[in-house]
Amino acid sequence: MANDAGHDLIYSPLQYLDLQPIETVWAIVKGDVGRQYTTETTFKNVLVRLKAAFNNLQSHTVQSCIRKANCNLRKLHEHVQQTEDMDEPDDGDSSDSNGVNSSSEDADSSCDDNSV
Repeated sequence: MANDAGHDLIYSPLQYLDLQPIETVWAIVKGDVGRQYTTETTFKNVLVRLKAAFNNLQSHTVQSCIRKANCNLRKLHEHVQQTEDMDEPDDGDSSDSNGVNSSSEDADSSCDDNSV
């Protein structure tokens, strides 16, 4: 369905949950619901609490999760580039094969933000 809509699907390895912002959002929602648990909690209570937690989720929280994942992705990309550069002879060019400068100075300042 995504491909039909003109989107590319790129799957990340399962062990890299910090590259998937939905995992952080889901952890926030689960935390909200879990803190309300009592021995009398029913599945119906959990459903109501899940819906409330998603409805109360602030857009800036989701955006922060996306920024953090993008930052982690940039860091991983830089690491891969550095590793690949060690395997190649130095030609004096500081850009990757796509002409993108891989210096950390280009990284978004939000990479320093650890808050979610």
